Amino acid sequence: MIKQVFLSLLIASAVTAFQADNTERNKRDRDGATMTAEKQGSGKEDIQLAARIRRAVLKDKSLSTNAHNVKIVVNEGQIWLRGPVSTEAEKDRVLALAKENAAGKTVKDFLEIAKGEK
Repeated sequence: MIKQVFLSLLIASAVTAFQADNTERNKRDRDGATMTAEKQGSGKEDIQLAARIRRAVLKDKSLSTNAHNVKIVVNEGQIWLRGPVSTEAEKDRVLALAKENAAGKTVKDFLEIAKGEK
């Protein structure tokens, strides 16, 4: 019984150690100035542009799960890319894909290299 409790505590602490700590990012996003998903434009052009960029990113199988899950927010024709990617090369690739599909619109890069990655 004691061994089971100890093992459960050990597993719980290991899981907690590997959870992402987004505390600072969440504080930054609360100020209202950061472009977040709820600010996605609802116009037809904004929605289509976001979808076109998302499809291009997802189609590139060389990208990591992080890169496939970056936030793509389009509002009044301006594009914001946010979130972690695994490497500098991925950051460059996601940015290039967005620009290729942006139809001449402005792309703002707020992508970050995930901690522990290069």
